[in-house]
Amino acid sequence: MSEEKVVRLGAKKNKAKETKHEEEQKQELVYCSFCGRPNTQVIKMIEGPGVNICSECTMIEYHVLKLSRY
Repeated sequence: MSEEKVVRLGAKKNKAKETKHEEEQKQELVYCSFCGRPNTQVIKMIEGPGVNICSECTMIEYHVLKLSRY
C-alpha cells in the first residue's frame, strides 16, 4: 500500500500515468512553514497555496484551539 506523505490541496488525483516531472516532485523536500521540519521527518505534510503544515503542528494547533474553548 503506497501512501503519499505530502498532501497537495487542490491537486487532482490521476493514478493512470505519471510523468517524470510529477515523479520528481514527489521526491522533492517540502518543509513545514511553522516548525521547519521536512516531509521526511513527519507522518504527513499538507501543502497549500504558499504554506505547508505538518501533522505534528496540526495536532498542536488542534489542542490549543480545544483548550481555548474552556
